[in-house]
Amino acid sequence: MKLCALFFLALAIVACAPPYSAELNAAAGLAGQMTLLGTMGPVNSPDGDSTTAIKFLPAKPTSASATLDQLGISSGFLVSESNRGESLTFAYQSGNSAQVLDSGASFSLAGADPHYPLYEYDVITTTATENIIVFYLGDPTSPANNTYQCFTATPNGPFQSSSPPTTMTGLYGGRAVLAAQVFPLSAAPYDRFSFLLDPIATPYGEGAPTFALPAFAGGIPTTSNVPLLGAGSRALYYQGPLGSPSYASYFTAGNWVCFQWTAATSSTPTRLTGVTSRIDAVLTDGDLISTQDGTLTVYDLNGTRLNSVPLGGMQFCYEAYVGATPYVFFSLSLEFSHQSWAFRVYAIPTSRLRSLKG
Repeated sequence: MKLCALFFLALAIVACAPPYSAELNAAAGLAGQMTLLGTMGPVNSPDGDSTTAIKFLPAKPTSASATLDQLGISSGFLVSESNRGESLTFAYQSGNSAQVLDSGASFSLAGADPHYPLYEYDVITTTATENIIVFYLGDPTSPANNTYQCFTATPNGPFQSSSPPTTMTGLYGGRAVLAAQVFPLSAAPYDRFSFLLDPIATPYGEGAPTFALPAFAGGIPTTSNVPLLGAGSRALYYQGPLGSPSYASYFTAGNWVCFQWTAATSSTPTRLTGVTSRIDAVLTDGDLISTQDGTLTVYDLNGTRLNSVPLGGMQFCYEAYVGATPYVFFSLSLEFSHQSWAFRVYAIPTSRLRSLKG
């Protein structure tokens, strides 16, 4: 039955596909070096003909998925952009097409900084529901207004917010959260969270919150003496596999810079001069990756560039464990006629990113 369903899905996608797919052609070289996990769609655009960009974020693997062969792509989250802002919906495969649940969320892009995402969409571990956290981290003048909101979904519904947008100033004694990281773990709780805290009275700080659906709990800052010259109230922030070293990536004086520190060196962070692109993740092997301007660039933990390849339209989703092996997941959006889309999902072992060929 599964093979039949996949066969008819493939026929449906081919039937509605244009004779030539620029997206598939551009990504072919990279896709050939990865494992195709499946195709979602076709699905009607959540924003109709006003959609200007769309990204598919598959649900995260569960502990029951020990190998890629056991991992199917049958549902996930759609982040679409239009002239009205961004919207978040949930889609699941139903026969030869995908269905979008009616309920969703819309987010204004007013005040967005062109160098940073105004919202961060982090898929977290699948439990009884499929889960995603939306961080609003974009208020440069009043970072105390930064919020998070958790959404949950099950195929066939419902798709709903499990909490209203919640400010994070109560987690660390009134300090605002400027940046957030979700890092994959191989065992429960499967997600590790880290926050960069604003420099009220002291330099920047770090926090290690805990999360129990749908809310965060804070505590006391783990580090409180990190000077980041020129960062202001916007930065991207990450910790390495063991919670150290830490990194801040931010745009200042017309350039992207990246600083690294440990607890012992937090008062004098080191600038990684070899990193000249925006950092989008730190991986389980300690490597840093950037997808700025559609190019995947891999750096080692000290900022030495190891590889750089064009993504050809592929979009980085997240890193997650499948069994005992960490994989990096990508999705490719395919636009069809009549405001419909399909999405291909690919995975590659984290250890092979360094050897990808352009």
